[in-house]
Amino acid sequence: MMRTWMRWSVVAASVGMGLLPGTGRAQDEAEAEAEAPSRSTVLMAQSLGAGVNLLQMQTSGQGVSVEHAVGSHVALAASVTGGLRSSETLFLGGGYAVAPSLNWNVRADPGVHFYLTGRAPEGFWVGPHVEVALSQYNAYGVSNPSNGSQQTVRTTTNSLSYGGSVRVGYTAIFSPGLTVQVGLGLAALNDRATMTTDNPEVDIDSLPVLKGWSVEPRLSVGLGWAF
Repeated sequence: MMRTWMRWSVVAASVGMGLLPGTGRAQDEAEAEAEAPSRSTVLMAQSLGAGVNLLQMQTSGQGVSVEHAVGSHVALAASVTGGLRSSETLFLGGGYAVAPSLNWNVRADPGVHFYLTGRAPEGFWVGPHVEVALSQYNAYGVSNPSNGSQQTVRTTTNSLSYGGSVRVGYTAIFSPGLTVQVGLGLAALNDRATMTTDNPEVDIDSLPVLKGWSVEPRLSVGLGWAF
C-alpha cells in the first residue's frame, strides 16, 4: 500500500510541475530547440559599401563572406570583396587631357561577432573587424610637350589602407537555410598612396606620396546559405 501511494505521488508531482506557469513552456522551448537543425556556418555573397576614399578611388565592392560559430554567442567572420571600375573623366590642366581611366581594389576584413540575442550565427550581433585594402588607379591621357608632339601617357596611383572597424548587424536564417545579413559600422584607416608615370616630361621623384588617416562608414548586405 505504501509503495503504491509513493508511485502515485511521483506521478502527481510530475503532472503538477507541468501545470506550473512557464514550466511547460520552457520545456517545450527546450524540446523545440533540440529538434531544430544545428547550423554553425554561413556562406554568403556580400556587397560592401566603403564610403568615399579619395586615395583608394573606390567606394564599394562585391565578394564572399563566411561566418562560423565557435560558441553559443561567438562567431568568427571573414570576407573578401573587390571592385573594378572604368570612367570617362575629363580633366584639363598641367599639360594633360585625361582620357578614360580604370581602377580596381581588393579588401579583406576578418572579425569576431558577439551575439547579443539568439544563438550564433543567428541574431543581433556586434564586433570588431581588421581591414586591409589594396587598390590601383590608372589614368590614360595625352601629353602636350612644348615641341608640339603628342604622346599617350599613363599615370598610376597605388594605395594601401589598413586599420579596423566596429560593426553592428543582424543575421536572419530562414528554413531550410536561406540567410540574410545586414551590417553597419565605422572604420578608421591609415592610407598611403604612391604615384608613377611614363610621361618623359615629369620627374618621378617629384610626384607626391599621399598619406593620412581617414574615417569611413561601412554598410554590408549579404545573402547566402547556412549549414
